[in-house]
Amino acid sequence: MDFLVLREQLIRQISAGVGPSEMHEQILAAVIHAFNRAGQTIMPEVADQFEAWTPTGTVLPVSGMTANVYATASIYWGVLAGERVHAVSLDRVSAERRSRQIGPVLDVLGVRHALLLSKEQAARQAAYALEVVFGDCRDFMRDYLLDHFVDRAADIIQGPRDRSVIDDIDAILLDEANTLVGFTYTEDFQPVTTGRITARDYFTSYRYLSGTSVAAELAGEELSDVYGLTVVRPSAGSEAPQPEDPDLCFETSSARWAAAAHDVQRRHSAGQPVVLKTTRAELPTVVNSLTVLKLAHSILDERDSAGSLMAVAGQVGAITVVVDDVGRGHPVVLDDMARKAGGLAVISLGRGPSGRVDTWLRSLVSDDAGNEQGECQFLLSADDFLGSGIRHGRWTVLRPWSRRTALADDRIRMAVSEAERAFEIRERGGRRECYEMDSIESQQRAEVWEERERVLQENGVITIVMLAIEATVTRIIASKQNPEELLGELRKFYPCRVDVNALTAASDRSELLLADVRQIYREREHALGNAAFSRLRQQILLRVIDIQWSSHLRHLETARSDALISTNHPQAVEKYREAAGALYARMRQRTQRDVTGYVFQVAAP
Repeated sequence: MDFLVLREQLIRQISAGVGPSEMHEQILAAVIHAFNRAGQTIMPEVADQFEAWTPTGTVLPVSGMTANVYATASIYWGVLAGERVHAVSLDRVSAERRSRQIGPVLDVLGVRHALLLSKEQAARQAAYALEVVFGDCRDFMRDYLLDHFVDRAADIIQGPRDRSVIDDIDAILLDEANTLVGFTYTEDFQPVTTGRITARDYFTSYRYLSGTSVAAELAGEELSDVYGLTVVRPSAGSEAPQPEDPDLCFETSSARWAAAAHDVQRRHSAGQPVVLKTTRAELPTVVNSLTVLKLAHSILDERDSAGSLMAVAGQVGAITVVVDDVGRGHPVVLDDMARKAGGLAVISLGRGPSGRVDTWLRSLVSDDAGNEQGECQFLLSADDFLGSGIRHGRWTVLRPWSRRTALADDRIRMAVSEAERAFEIRERGGRRECYEMDSIESQQRAEVWEERERVLQENGVITIVMLAIEATVTRIIASKQNPEELLGELRKFYPCRVDVNALTAASDRSELLLADVRQIYREREHALGNAAFSRLRQQILLRVIDIQWSSHLRHLETARSDALISTNHPQAVEKYREAAGALYARMRQRTQRDVTGYVFQVAAP
């Protein structure tokens, strides 16, 4: 297959108006062929797993190689449509792995791509200029912020956000939705937030979204409500059976851990790698016990170290303690000796608390092709269900535990499902409240950034400055009745030439003073020269907008805190909305005031 010829043919079809639903079979066939050409064997049947899939606005509940195939198809469609495509991962290690897996396939397809690694501006600009760029979600967000605070259009790094293809999409768009990424500068040794944005706001700035996640089906409703995404179910007959070992049940959490510790020791002695999932509350007990048993282990409780620790979690005899879902986004790759020892053992002390976390843990024991390479077991205790009506006396202590002694109790299963469902409802409610409050700031930020973009592109700068001057002068006129006080206040901003007698005799003070300030403005422009005055206006506007927005963010934080402390949702949202609106109006007035003063007083560059 000549991929350059194929690319031209597909582009002609798109130019002729053929949509993705009509072309997805061709796109998938080309991608699968490219995978095979790149040395990654993909069976043609993969293309039939999701008949309703399109490369835009859909999420697939897959992982491993299948996820790579469909992600590459979405990327390829975007490239053919002339878009810039961002392939987004949870962190840099995941982005590097994704680039290594998909990059060679894109090479075969004739697609130019890069990985965001360098911190140098020129290197990052060069990466974004290519058709596809791989990176960490926070890196994309930071570059987006920086683009909105540059002083020259030539310094823009990221540029357009046409299409984002996201790995572990529910973790990024939901679990990380309220994560703020910002940058600060130091003023009088105090960190000052200049700009910030949530993951939710950032990703809604893209024209098109799509992605993959092994736990996508459990997040389908919220992904649809917030982002308009559709989770596509497997085609009839193509869904592989999902074996699930029954939960093992213990009377107390201490009995559960005693059994788990015994089994970890047994598996470690045999060379089998173990991923042990626990909670932060139970972590000290787990670590102390492993230390007493002299079992060397790694603790994964921070996302920054997730990639490096999960990369060695599949080595023979390794013990990796994972706190909550910190390791999510990283597969476990077994070495040959670990496979011979029985593959990976995933032991979870309790469920979830989210069903999506359980799904991720189960996926760890499957390789990129979906083949099982170990076993996953959840250990429960009656302590997990305090208040649920399930009493300690109905539980059995299992020593040692095994599949043969598992307890399958319908009431326990129901309690697990109810607990996980309640957790998701609480989490979704919390995200919704944050979203409603964040959206207030988002609307204000969008307006400010739109004006800043116009200034940066030198679009309407003269109008913006004149409106600021006239609005400031008009407010001063309205606030001062005494002619001498009025003229004194005006001269703080510009060299007013109207005297007291002329002002007193004027039939319309506003008309007289506005005419005066316009004339002095024109004279200053003439004196400095059009080019110099144009640069001065632009730099003043950019600097004042940034300073006032930074100050406004601090005021918003205080208003939000006050609203949450003084009342409950939804009253807190409405109180915050009212306060934020008043603060925004005052910020706009301060911006106009400062622009007026600087235009008449600052020396030309």
